[in-house]
Formats: sequence, C-alpha cells, structure tokens
Amino acid sequence: MNRYEKRFIAFIDIIGFKKIIGKSVANDSHISIDSVKEALAFKEPIGKEKLILGGIGDISDSDHRMTTFSDNILISVNNNSKGFFNILNHAERIGFELLKMNFLCRGGITMGKIYHDEQFVFGPGLIRAHELESKKANKPRIIIDKNVMDFKDSLDPTGQKLFRRFTKKDESDGYFFIDTLRTIRFLMQQIYEPPNDVKELVRSIKTHIHNQIEKNRNDPKVLDRLDWFLKYLDDSTNRDFI
Repeated sequence: MNRYEKRFIAFIDIIGFKKIIGKSVANDSHISIDSVKEALAFKEPIGKEKLILGGIGDISDSDHRMTTFSDNILISVNNNSKGFFNILNHAERIGFELLKMNFLCRGGITMGKIYHDEQFVFGPGLIRAHELESKKANKPRIIIDKNVMDFKDSLDPTGQKLFRRFTKKDESDGYFFIDTLRTIRFLMQQIYEPPNDVKELVRSIKTHIHNQIEKNRNDPKVLDRLDWFLKYLDDSTNRDFI
C-alpha cells in the first residue's frame, strides 16, 4: 500500500546549471556527462558494501533515494541517525564536487512526510525542503531546518561531535549549514604546507568568485551572495595562525 514516509529530505539547486550542461556537450571541455554524474552521485560504499562513519556505523544502510530534474537534486533517507549522517555526507560531497568544477549550490535539509520512489516524488516534506532552498537559504549554502536541529539535539555526544564536523553556523541569521569547504579547511589549516593541488583548487575557486563579482557589479543580490561565499572561503583558508 502506497503511503507517505517520514524521512530526512534535501532539496539542492545547482547555481548556473545551464552552464554546466553547455560545457558538458563541448568536445574540448573538462566537464563531461560522466563528471556531472560523478559529482552528484552518492559515494559508493567501501569495503564489504559499507560506508563507515566512526561511532555511527554503516551509513550506507539508510534507504538512500535520489531524484534529479532540471537543475535540482532531491535526496531522501531514513529518519534515524544513519540516515541523518548519510544525507549530511552526501550534501557535503555534492557541494564540494560542484565547487571543483567552479559551480555553487544552495539548498535545504528538513524532515517530513514524502512519497519517493523511482518514478514519483511528492509530499509536504518536499514542499518544505524546496521552501528552504528558494526562500530561506538566500546564499550559496545548504541550510538545516529546525526540526532537523531538534533531531540533532537528541543524539549522543558522539553524534553531536560528528554533526559539528559537517556543519557551520551562520551568525547573521542563526542557520546551520553544510560545511562544503570542510576538507579544504582541514588541509589548509594544518601547520604543514598544504598540498599543491589543494592550493591550486583554492586559487581556482577564488579566481572564479572574483570574476563573477566583476560580471555582476550591477546586481546587488548576486553580489551579496558572492561576497558571503568569498568570506566563507577566506575564513576556511586562513593560515594567519602560522
């Protein structure tokens, strides 16, 4: 019998997706159909069909479902701790992989009722996730709804610590968002010199953002979003402590 299920839901919009598709059809482009699919796909489990997250266990065991349409990505998972960290992990990976192709995204993660199978996806939870993306996120970030934060508060200390690894708080409005620059921050803020490929990636992202700022000097809304992301990037790559 078909019925709604209460699940964690992520709705993610790829900013500039038309450009990605345009580049994917060019013969000399580094962006291909395969690279787009790789950026969006859930990471394959490791070892014996497992994706282990310390203290939580095999988060691949989360009934992960994904639907893509136009420039949107819809993900839903079980509403338990494994599903919670599964969707945080996948949202972070999507944001980071798109950044490597010089594209940003925004979105929202909520918990709600949804019907999601291989053909259809609908429900009040989807509407709420879309509302977060389109009306609340405002900037290139994937924000986390209050009911998801309430679930986070029910986790044990290990889960609380893992949540802090995946997220940051935007002090301007209080929303927690997925820390898509987590890997870059970890490598850039070590005492030793970051790997050359990481430094080159940071340079590439900063150059892209500055170029977009120049192109959008007459659009205050776009400038506000780009300025926000540039500050986030600068904070994540700051090595002044050395």
